[in-house]
Amino acid sequence: ICEIWEDVLDRPDQAIQTYRRVLEEDPEDQNAIEALIRLYERTGNWTLLVEVLREKLEVAADDDERKEILFRIARVCEEQLNDANETILTYRSVLEADARDRRAMEALDRLYSREGRWGELIDLLETERALIKEDSRPSAARRVDGLDLRIADVLEHHLGQVEQAGELDGEIRARSPDFA
Repeated sequence: ICEIWEDVLDRPDQAIQTYRRVLEEDPEDQNAIEALIRLYERTGNWTLLVEVLREKLEVAADDDERKEILFRIARVCEEQLNDANETILTYRSVLEADARDRRAMEALDRLYSREGRWGELIDLLETERALIKEDSRPSAARRVDGLDLRIADVLEHHLGQVEQAGELDGEIRARSPDFA
């Protein structure tokens, strides 16, 4: 019946109602979940799309699938709903599951910078720095220096903490005199 509403009669509203009833009976019905995702995307109902993606998250088979669903939720929240707070919370959920996820870190870096959430950006950069310090390769030291320079820049130019920024810059120059 659902397919008839959706494909033959082109009545996505009726198809959505029918698939919702299916999910009421069986919240783990993957066919109904996927159909609702498709229908909400088709109709541009982004809020309900996020809702059904969260339902899919609850029945995801493994951590990799959960991460991909979270990335999809974040993308919809940012691009369609323009909800920076929900986007940030979703990327933080990715990092709770995998503290080393580069995509989530880069997205949070971009969002914190865009939203002027400087304290949170510094926390993120410090977390990234701690993870990089565990790496013994020579390139890791240069990456740490780069992160410290970014932290110093945020401290000085966005938080007005010129003295702290100067101290951090001095530490960088002391341990890496050739770092520019």
